[in-house]
Amino acid sequence: MTIRECYEKSGEDFNEVYERLLSEDRIIRFAIKFFETPEFSELEKALEEKNADAAFRAAHTFKGNALSMGFLVLAQKVSDIVELLRPRPSAEPGLDEALALFKDFKTEYERIKDIFQELQ
Repeated sequence: MTIRECYEKSGEDFNEVYERLLSEDRIIRFAIKFFETPEFSELEKALEEKNADAAFRAAHTFKGNALSMGFLVLAQKVSDIVELLRPRPSAEPGLDEALALFKDFKTEYERIKDIFQELQ
């Protein structure tokens, strides 16, 4: 499967990321690295441990990386988690709500990861 086909199968916009990275080889390299970064597992662990600060940092970093790679669906799903965990002076972080959203996010992450593993 080509990198373009991976993006199409995952429902993401290949042309958007190609305009930034300008090379299919570069996109492949970064896409493979994206799924090797620790932020997804750090987010999952932090939510399980009810560590809002660590979960926020991991989710926020993941969001930026997803946007850079053109994974807009993943970025939107994790963005909802980021907003629930964003530190606010007058409110507790929404850990329970974030954990509930994480389940849907995890399903989508794993679906897209499986598609991109066909590159290796």
